[in-house]
Amino acid sequence: MLIDFMANARRQLANMWRRVSEACGWPFYTHPQTYDVQYVARLSNRSALSKTVWLVLPVPPETPCQHVSSGPEFDVETSGLQTEQMYNNRYVTAQVTLDAQQEKKITQSFRIRIKPNSSLPQSSSRMPEDTAHLHPHDKNIMDISTKILSSGQRGLEAVKALNGYVIDRLQYGDPIDGLYSDLEALERPRVDCGGFSTLLISLCAAAGMPGRLACGFWVGHQKNDMHAWAEILTPDNVLVPVDPSIEKLSMEGRTSKSGRLGSVGSDRLVLSYGCDFLIAVGDRRVEVDILQHPVVVDEAGGNDVRVHATVTSKIL
Repeated sequence: MLIDFMANARRQLANMWRRVSEACGWPFYTHPQTYDVQYVARLSNRSALSKTVWLVLPVPPETPCQHVSSGPEFDVETSGLQTEQMYNNRYVTAQVTLDAQQEKKITQSFRIRIKPNSSLPQSSSRMPEDTAHLHPHDKNIMDISTKILSSGQRGLEAVKALNGYVIDRLQYGDPIDGLYSDLEALERPRVDCGGFSTLLISLCAAAGMPGRLACGFWVGHQKNDMHAWAEILTPDNVLVPVDPSIEKLSMEGRTSKSGRLGSVGSDRLVLSYGCDFLIAVGDRRVEVDILQHPVVVDEAGGNDVRVHATVTSKIL
């Protein structure tokens, strides 16, 4: 009992100190930063035959909080820049041939300026429909949202209440390259940042507040893993960033990275928004869950070619 009490007290003190340091502007992510970034796609052909596949690489969007000042440059011949229609995500495609059992890496390089984000004015946002990963009209989702907001909370207070429910309900773990759905988040013992975010987006949408997923990678840290968080549109047309998984890990003393309700730092790179959308690959249209790691499309079928991305960054 005493050990648990002391551990909890240490976590609370660490979280308080983090808030104070952020308010004083001490962490690097509280200020705009310029990065040189390398996004490396590592392909592996596990087949005994040569394979030619399409590789889809996300290109960072231009937003009020990030601007690509140089690049992107690729070390492979690519298609021209393409934009998907639902969220205006940008990407390029390339045909890549790998011999049997061959591994190959493709690099995208760019320089980017990233600013911290607290909120952005937004004229409108489409209310998400039920998709493979978002189910705002599911009865359980709607019942949970209604119960949490039974005191009549609206706007930012409603987002705060729903975010608190997600933080309390879910446990962080079992990260995947893809995306956990909101329903999986409710069913599984642990989910990663994507599961925290899809559940929050659906709960907010069930309450009449549309939202979207933001996907990318950490930058400026020794290890820049993939990450996802949510952006929720409040009734006064303000798009508020919310990062329930990082808020959970921070409360447990398991991270020093930025992210909470209404504040995300300049230590994260956005590669795409939304989930469950169509992209054009060759002569086909392919549905993807998110554009974060590269996507491999094998027109001959099969999944012998695997791909995984890593990100390195240097603060200038």
